[in-house]
Amino acid sequence: MESVSGILNSEAERAPFLHGDAPVSPVPPGAASPAGDALPVAAEAEPAPCRPQQIQVEVAPDAMTAHVSLDPGDSGTPVALADVFDALIAAGVLHGLDDAALRQACETPGPQHFVAARATPPQKGEDASFEFLITDHRERAPKLNAQGLIDFREHGEVPVVDVGQPLIRRTPASAGAAGSDVRGQPLPAEPGYDLPFKTPFLGVGLDPKDANLLCALSKGQPVSNGMGSVLVEAVFRVKGVNMATGNVTFDGTVQVDGDVSSGMKVHASGDILVGGLVEGGELRAGGDIRIAGGAIANAVLHAGGSVSARFVEKSELHAGLAIVIDDMALHSALQAAAQISVGAKSRGRGRLAGGLAKARMFVSAPILGLASGGRTQIHVGVDPALDARHASLLKQMDEQKAEEEKMQKLVQYLTRVGDPKGLLPRAREAWQRALKAWGDSLELRKEVEQQLAAVLAARVEVTGSVDGDVELTFVRKVCRLNANSGAGVFSLKDDGTVIKTDLQAAAHGLS
Repeated sequence: MESVSGILNSEAERAPFLHGDAPVSPVPPGAASPAGDALPVAAEAEPAPCRPQQIQVEVAPDAMTAHVSLDPGDSGTPVALADVFDALIAAGVLHGLDDAALRQACETPGPQHFVAARATPPQKGEDASFEFLITDHRERAPKLNAQGLIDFREHGEVPVVDVGQPLIRRTPASAGAAGSDVRGQPLPAEPGYDLPFKTPFLGVGLDPKDANLLCALSKGQPVSNGMGSVLVEAVFRVKGVNMATGNVTFDGTVQVDGDVSSGMKVHASGDILVGGLVEGGELRAGGDIRIAGGAIANAVLHAGGSVSARFVEKSELHAGLAIVIDDMALHSALQAAAQISVGAKSRGRGRLAGGLAKARMFVSAPILGLASGGRTQIHVGVDPALDARHASLLKQMDEQKAEEEKMQKLVQYLTRVGDPKGLLPRAREAWQRALKAWGDSLELRKEVEQQLAAVLAARVEVTGSVDGDVELTFVRKVCRLNANSGAGVFSLKDDGTVIKTDLQAAAHGLS
């Protein structure tokens, strides 16, 4: 075979080839070159490399969850479950695996992103609780109903317990259950709020064999002062109080079967119960005063709790909670911190007339006033002492909360870094004390705020009619009523206007 130089004889003929301008004819693959050598066959392009499967594990900063992202790659084959488990273990995820979610993700084609593990949160312990083991006892901490009024219930005979009788069973707070994050690290449990029996004890004590059982140490009337608190008051019983018996002063409850005569005094730290009349006498009780008959002839009654009687005439009554008169209250001075109710058991002729009735939340009577009885004055909706108490309580709670948070941080710090000096038990005890103090104040604040809300909703309710000259005072707003005013509920609007709402709910402006 001839060479290319032999075929192209002249310089002119060789020039295009020497300078790269010669035309190129297509040469079939495998054909011989002009020199006689076989031309190389071009190699086929190799395919792009296959994208492999990928497993990504992401653990939340608080280690409460672990997410997994699966990419099957170009093969499209789901990722093997065993490979996912290996990746989780390599990422330190050891607890709370969701087997069902993992299996579903590994059986589903295409990319997947899901929660593969969840922490087990710690369980808070149950708070301490108290169970009364007696069915009948006095309440010195009455509750408000949905209308913001004292849930006043009439009591019968004085309940009495015997020495050694079980009164309250306490169930201590439980420790709770620890949890675990997805890395297997423990999450400490929060113990329940451990509330002890309230002290000091009066007439009661712990059972020698059971520190969670409170029993009576003396015979007397059981009285509840709130959660976890009961005392047993001694009961002094007398047929009547008169010149023959003399005045009565007793640390406990006094039960008078008959009357209290004019000029006689009965003072008791507990309740005073009178089966007959109080005629011009003086009764002062730390608890309730309950009179089966009436109070007349300038009788004076002061009770830390409530006062109840069948009727009242020309007498003075003061109650720390409520005054409840079954029939009539005539020409008397009635003052209750919460409410006054007259005529509840005598709708046809129950009447509040003459004198002055003052209550923070509510005054009610079938008939208000008396045509020939002079002016009847009703005051509702003011309590400066309650406002001051609320402000003081809020300041106290701020200080208690700051102390509680400080103790909590100390406990958390000692738990996290260690406690070589053994301070943790005392720190926990101080934290519990601070929690208890703040919790007690919180309950008290709720009670005070409920009372404040009731003050804003103060009202006077007349279910029958207005008779004679009646003057209503809401806070500082005075409104005069007359016979044309009729039955209804009188209240104060936000703009200072006194309105009357008919018992069928229609409202009318009065001032």
